[in-house]
Amino acid sequence: MKRFFWLILVFFVAGPAFAQQVPLYSQYTLNPFIYNPAFTGVRPGLNANLIYRKMWTDVQGAPETRALTLDGAILDNKVGLGAYIYQDFTDILERFGANLSYAYYIKFKKDMRLGIGISAGVQQTRVDWARVNTGNDLIDPVVQNNNGSGLNFDGSAGVSFLWKGLRAGFAIPQIVETNIRYINNDAPTSYQLARHYLFNVSYDIPVIKDKFFIEPLAMFRATKGMQYQIDFGSTFRFRDFLWLSVMYRYDYAVTFGGGIRVHDRLTVGYAYDHSVNNLNGIAGGTHEMFVGIKFGKKEDKGLIDAIQKLEQNQQLQQEQINTIDERNQTIIQQNDSLKGQNNQLQQDLQERDAKIKELEGQVNTILNDLARKDSMLTGTKPSLPSDIVYDGGDDELVFITGEPEGNYFMVVSSVRTETQARNIAKNYKKDGHKVGVVYNKRRTWYYIFLEQPGTLEEGLKELYDLRKQNEFKDAWIHVYDKDKK
Repeated sequence: MKRFFWLILVFFVAGPAFAQQVPLYSQYTLNPFIYNPAFTGVRPGLNANLIYRKMWTDVQGAPETRALTLDGAILDNKVGLGAYIYQDFTDILERFGANLSYAYYIKFKKDMRLGIGISAGVQQTRVDWARVNTGNDLIDPVVQNNNGSGLNFDGSAGVSFLWKGLRAGFAIPQIVETNIRYINNDAPTSYQLARHYLFNVSYDIPVIKDKFFIEPLAMFRATKGMQYQIDFGSTFRFRDFLWLSVMYRYDYAVTFGGGIRVHDRLTVGYAYDHSVNNLNGIAGGTHEMFVGIKFGKKEDKGLIDAIQKLEQNQQLQQEQINTIDERNQTIIQQNDSLKGQNNQLQQDLQERDAKIKELEGQVNTILNDLARKDSMLTGTKPSLPSDIVYDGGDDELVFITGEPEGNYFMVVSSVRTETQARNIAKNYKKDGHKVGVVYNKRRTWYYIFLEQPGTLEEGLKELYDLRKQNEFKDAWIHVYDKDKK
């Protein structure tokens, strides 16, 4: 009778944990594909895991779970394959399940992967009411004859996302919601598997590089008609050698765990659940043991670290190369711009040279005309271009300052007032030029001129040089006849 009392207590006080139908584990972070097929083969190599979980040690007939998992990656870690077998006892209820899992990983870049997974298998559920101990030899025939078992299809689906230290997943166990039908001596009975929804997320934070890590984690569970459950906690890990964990399950228990890598191929872990709901002080604690075995070639940690460092160096080098390429592109663009400016400058220089050659041709023409004349004193003057030479008499000129030696002078500027003319002449004298000021009575302009000794031919050459140097580009020559009135 006492055994039956405890069974009723477990069903009604801890009903949600039982009614969720999916076995409960505390160390699922060590073996994530046990809940989500999209994590199948997420770890390198071939991995086998043994799990034993005993709930509520003070309750006779309390849930007890045994599980075996095997998973690994193939095709350059693009595909994960796995198998999951479990056996779950809760007094008169026994469940046996076997599933095969498949995951495909899509790689976006070096550290980012999206996983899509499915699993399929069978679940057998057996109910043995004859094991109920009422303390009375008289057993109800209905109870005695209601032994039976049911076999049904079971399937799950999920997705996972992996990026650097981030690991997130969403899964739907028992997605098909099949009916389990029992065959017994009196009448068939059945019940339906409920679809579950699980979401988990964790992030590996390096506190001391390559030595100490903290991994916060959370999991959300929900199923129709039942209260949701939230886990949140953290794992503290020293390299891949030793770890400790603490986790709180809402309205259920606080979990303390830890583990150690005994050998490169062998890992052991333990977790203890302490109830914080109505079972506290009544049902006792929950114990869970974990043993992980790695198969395949032994990993050379030093070589792996060296490869990782080499990849990091290659990444840094690639970033530097990209930076250099960007700078080169900038330099090329600047060079193209300078080429365009240089071409425009060359074009401007060519146009200027063409004008200079044109002016030089005009001067040469004048010089040739002057050469054909015997002398400027014969009274016959050459035909001079009106744009650079002005011919007039001396009666219209009044020299204010300075006076040329010959019968010509070179005008470099012209203004309307004598004050302006004297100021301009003063500035030219500061620059080292020998200048003078003359007033043209007929034109009413004050001319600032350069006093140039020598013949008109020499003055024309000087005019050409001044215009070519662009110092006095508007300079012109005023020729006057001292005898002309």
